[in-house]
Amino acid sequence: MLTGITDADFREKIEDTAAGLLFCYKKLCPYCGVTRAALEKFGSSMPTLTYLSLDIEDNPQARKELKVERAPPMLVMKKGRVERAQTGTMRPAEIAKLYSGI
Repeated sequence: MLTGITDADFREKIEDTAAGLLFCYKKLCPYCGVTRAALEKFGSSMPTLTYLSLDIEDNPQARKELKVERAPPMLVMKKGRVERAQTGTMRPAEIAKLYSGI
């Protein structure tokens, strides 16, 4: 479900995203694992969205340009732009609320 992006391709992948979520994480972050599981559950209810993931430790350029300071942030992507972002552990209902903008 999650498509990994890197410093080399993040601009292209974001520009190609009409609607979706970008999950930023660190490999050893326990909170990132919880949020990843919630995102996968949310994704089963919204399969038409694009789901991207970015390891912020391995991709410092993307991290800097996206202004990601700590993990785990979730960024809402619409028409190739970051519309909203929220940092912290999230449940599926919180992801839905973030995505819908409520």
